[in-house]
Amino acid sequence: NEDESIRQLNQVIQRDKNHAMSWYVLAQAYRLKERFDESQEAAENAIRLTPNNAEAHFYVAEAMRMKKQFREAIPRYQ
Repeated sequence: NEDESIRQLNQVIQRDKNHAMSWYVLAQAYRLKERFDESQEAAENAIRLTPNNAEAHFYVAEAMRMKKQFREAIPRYQ
């Protein structure tokens, strides 16, 4: 389940804050739980580590859209 995934991913990130895949998967897990602020933050960390990760950019845009930040979200989809 997502709660267990979030717990385990946070443990990995505590040990290695530069583990890009954990940040990316954490963004997905938070999105599924409708925790959009946390999803966006995790996706932004994934992008910081892997700037060409298109799906991480998508998760940032989706979090913004769900928070009704439509103008800010549009460029993140492009």
